[in-house]
Amino acid sequence: MDSVDTALNLIERYAKLAYLSNGEFLGTDIRDKQVYLSGPITGEKNYKGLFSFARDLVEFGGAAKIYSPAVRIPARFSWEQAMKHCLSEITGYDTVVMLPEWEASDGARLEHDVALACGIHVVDFTNNKIIYGLYYALKETLEKCL
Repeated sequence: MDSVDTALNLIERYAKLAYLSNGEFLGTDIRDKQVYLSGPITGEKNYKGLFSFARDLVEFGGAAKIYSPAVRIPARFSWEQAMKHCLSEITGYDTVVMLPEWEASDGARLEHDVALACGIHVVDFTNNKIIYGLYYALKETLEKCL
């Protein structure tokens, strides 16, 4: 198994552990919702893995639809192009999930503010100790294996 396969396996395992440890937290906020994921991308080496963790977690929680900018925004886009696309997408979702460290990201803070201004429900993973802890454990592990 190469390092990418190992990382993918770890991401899914961490997400399952987070869900099994705290699925009821997600149940009321995520089940049957259309969920937009928001968090730091610029300057985050393993952002795709961290967004995959969040995507898997909300998928286990029963989200009806999930939008991940880590997957949907082409790498060739400038920050401004990415934000235009993201801000036009976010209003089509009824829940925004904020990944840990979102406060340090200009883009994620903007997405958070737009969500609040539009009356979109916001779920902050920073407020959940189990998800927060597993996110950082995964982040450290990904840094070691990739």
